[in-house]
Amino acid sequence: MKIQLISMNSKTDRHSNPVLGWVAGACMMSGSFTSAAYAADIVNGGQLYQTYCQSCHGAQGKPFMPGAPDFTRGDGLMQADTALLVTIREGKNAMPSFRGILKDNQILDLIGHLRTFY
Repeated sequence: MKIQLISMNSKTDRHSNPVLGWVAGACMMSGSFTSAAYAADIVNGGQLYQTYCQSCHGAQGKPFMPGAPDFTRGDGLMQADTALLVTIREGKNAMPSFRGILKDNQILDLIGHLRTFY
């Protein structure tokens, strides 16, 4: 299979190929090219972990509470950040929901810190 790289450097590129023009337009409208990526602040995540998580999940990610994931073994961490964000925001089993307590960017900071355990 041959892969062709296509440049989108000039206006003529996207106008000469209607499919590329549509794809470029759709991406721009969806915000894919305009939104900045968020880099997690693991220091802030560590502070949030101490405040909200440590009492059940342990200082180093080894849980005190039966049934809680052991982050030192990677339990529960083999998921996309978005899946973990939803779990933390909505709660799961004995873990309460953090909706309204933590903002999404704070939860992403927390996830960044969790990933340092494994």
